[in-house]
Amino acid sequence: MMNWKLLLALAVVLPASLSAQDVQLYGTIPMVLVKKEVNEQTGFSTALSSEINGIDRRIADRRYTAKVMNLNLESALSYDANPNFNLTAGLLFRLRDPFNGTSIELRPWQQVTVIHRLGKYRLRNRLRTEERWTGRNLDFDLRLRYRISTDFPLEGERLDSREFYLNVSTEALITPTGMRAFYFWESRTYLGLGYQLNERQRLEPALDFRSRRRDDLGNRRNFLFFRLVWVTKVGA
Repeated sequence: MMNWKLLLALAVVLPASLSAQDVQLYGTIPMVLVKKEVNEQTGFSTALSSEINGIDRRIADRRYTAKVMNLNLESALSYDANPNFNLTAGLLFRLRDPFNGTSIELRPWQQVTVIHRLGKYRLRNRLRTEERWTGRNLDFDLRLRYRISTDFPLEGERLDSREFYLNVSTEALITPTGMRAFYFWESRTYLGLGYQLNERQRLEPALDFRSRRRDDLGNRRNFLFFRLVWVTKVGA
């Protein structure tokens, strides 16, 4: 029960800390992630997801409409150089505003993950680069992301079927090709309470809080997403 109380506390405390001119939005991100092991070191994954704004909100001169903001199809190939060092490359195809004036985004990305293990706790440092082509003219942006995370089973030293685990992370995102990149950087905080159904499937409900400045006065746009991720492994 303490883990659910922590999730609820995060949902209440983070929006409560906003200033009067900040924008607080609420939404959901459903995702299905399918993984396949090619061999002991190499794996392939495909994910289908969507970001949805759940509440109409007007702040100052802008309206934030409740709608499906995007639809995403993403595939990635990963390679474990050793148990504590992973290389992954992928491609995301996004339909922006798919039901009203759709535009596309193409986003190839590459990442390096370094892992440290302390008993049942797994600490991961991840650095990702993203090359993004967006809009009707496929305008280019480069984005850099750094994330530190930990995950661990809530029962015993290893995660077995029908057991819960906790997955927590914090991430910083910056777009060097954008104007005032360091001023308009974005932060993301993730708190997931997952459940391992069996050896091949797990379900992870989570809170995903995203925040960035939206103007020169320092007012912020904050988004609290409820995420629901279903992960399944296929093949041998």
